Amino acid sequence: VLEVCRLARDRGLPIILDAGPIRELDFSLLHGLEIISPNETETRAITGIECRGVDDALEAAQKLVRIAPSRYAVIKLAHRGALLYDAERDTGEYLKGYPVETVDSTAAGDAFTAAMTAHYLRHGDLRRAVAYANAAGALAVTRLGAQPSLPTALEVRAFIQERGLEISGV
Repeated sequence: VLEVCRLARDRGLPIILDAGPIRELDFSLLHGLEIISPNETETRAITGIECRGVDDALEAAQKLVRIAPSRYAVIKLAHRGALLYDAERDTGEYLKGYPVETVDSTAAGDAFTAAMTAHYLRHGDLRRAVAYANAAGALAVTRLGAQPSLPTALEVRAFIQERGLEISGV
């Protein structure tokens, strides 16, 4: 992880780190992160703060960017959505999840992070990227298995349009 981050920094590439699965790592060595995006369990392991609600998630995000110096923290809150924290502005925003019938949550975080990253790199708007990622994560939990549950961009677009959601770039 450290070497990949160093190589990305040397090439001027944004570094987006999904902090799971959690392992022993000196997060302070990961300076230059654009986004760190743990789930609730990973957030608790890194910060010691349990994300019972939005206020806890905001406190955890503030601590998280001090531990793992990042421009943004995006804490995945499962079916509840995600908290987006901007370290430069010291502001946080909660983006609600989309209610669906959960079948299997195995790859929801992976779907979320991949969708957020792709949308953010294409459009440059992290708030909208997180809303888009919430849709991808919601779709992922409606299917059994890991890889088979990962939605395509067309499926995410259809999910968003069916619900009348406004997310640019979709």
